[in-house]
Amino acid sequence: MEMTAPLREQRIFFASGRVSEGLDAIDDLGLRPAQLARYRDLTRLRYDFPLVLVSGGASAGTLRSLSSVIDEVLSEIAPRGLDGERLRKHVLRLERRIRSQSEAGARGALSERWTVAASELATPGDPSGRRAP
Repeated sequence: MEMTAPLREQRIFFASGRVSEGLDAIDDLGLRPAQLARYRDLTRLRYDFPLVLVSGGASAGTLRSLSSVIDEVLSEIAPRGLDGERLRKHVLRLERRIRSQSEAGARGALSERWTVAASELATPGDPSGRRAP
């Protein structure tokens, strides 16, 4: 049995990632996976990007997701229950802002990204939003 041309081209694409003449490129169509279709802004989701290279401490030299770093920070500083809810919400807003910065192409140390995000989210007159000299 002769395989139809479109089926053969699809198999070539899935096996090698190369687009043959019969298939059109979809790069500029703005498509997203069906599971994420209801989300317009993917930076609001918690996932394993961006990655953080740990530079000090016991885990120096390891690669960690931003979400895992934030989770560890929250487990260390935020009290359990309602007492820590305000702090958790604030830190998760910082995480979203850092993720948005990364999506926009910002690079640098997490401490730098954190400071920039905090200053962008701070209300006027809030001393925590001032950048260090």
